[in-house]
Amino acid sequence: SGNLSVLNSTYGSASLTATSFTVSGQNLTQAILIDPPDGFEVSLASDGASGYAATQTVAGTGTIVPTTVFIRLAAGSAAGFYSGNIVCSSGAASSTLAVPEAEVRKKGLNIAANKLTKTFGQTLVLGAGQTNFTSTGLVNGETVGSVTLTASGGTAAADSAGDYVLTPSAATGGTFNLSNYSVVYIPGTLTVFITLQDWVAQNGLGGDNALPNADPDGDGMSNLMEYFLGLEPMQASGTNGPAMTLSQGPSNTISMTYRRAKGLTNVESAVQTIGDLSNANWGTNGVQETVVDKGTHEEVTATVTNPPGATKMFMRLKVSQP
Repeated sequence: SGNLSVLNSTYGSASLTATSFTVSGQNLTQAILIDPPDGFEVSLASDGASGYAATQTVAGTGTIVPTTVFIRLAAGSAAGFYSGNIVCSSGAASSTLAVPEAEVRKKGLNIAANKLTKTFGQTLVLGAGQTNFTSTGLVNGETVGSVTLTASGGTAAADSAGDYVLTPSAATGGTFNLSNYSVVYIPGTLTVFITLQDWVAQNGLGGDNALPNADPDGDGMSNLMEYFLGLEPMQASGTNGPAMTLSQGPSNTISMTYRRAKGLTNVESAVQTIGDLSNANWGTNGVQETVVDKGTHEEVTATVTNPPGATKMFMRLKVSQP
């Protein structure tokens, strides 16, 4: 006897609460076997101290006083809907109790593409069977074998340096069952790095024009600086807008905003300041930078506050190779 409440759970976990009924008998020659429908498990203790199992036995013969039996969704039940009858039997005697339809919901599973990198000039083959991902949310020691990875660009040898969106999909293999999970795919980043030498070759520079300090377009910026800023070495800087600007801000601050190419290697940079050009001690003290991703490049703003009593401040961008 009893009125069972509706149960629900998430794949990998038993239902947080259990519902119960009572069973009793008279003139019995055997113990009472409690057999719930598939997807459920039963216990003779409210806290499960006796253990939840696929069946339970209420011991005794003759008269068995009303005994409470607890039922819940089993942790190993696959996602889906479950119902049926609890069958209580003792020898030839049996009785049933209907279980309201219960649901095991899908477990949330995040699959994130890990960061990938490659050097300009290399070809990267993606597609199905990729293992460069991280999964979060699997239960019972289950695993995902592989995913399909696609990129918004950057996989071809001649694709430009920078960041590209790396998208995972179609998780498969391993020991997990996709039907038990609600999968969220989280994009990652493919970064294509380019060396100064690759950049020089890409832009068709040769001879003395290929040297880091050369200025083949005569705009006052060396190849190394134009490589860092993501400019064209044979196109004078400023053609498509200034590569860097200075501005005065509130509270006696001054800022330099400049562009920075993505995928740079073997290059160092620093915004330096000085209050008096007759002094050669340029430094970086007090310089604070913020970075905004502009897609094809980054926009960096370096800000410094003039010391008390200072009437002027000079700023410069220094780019070098270690």
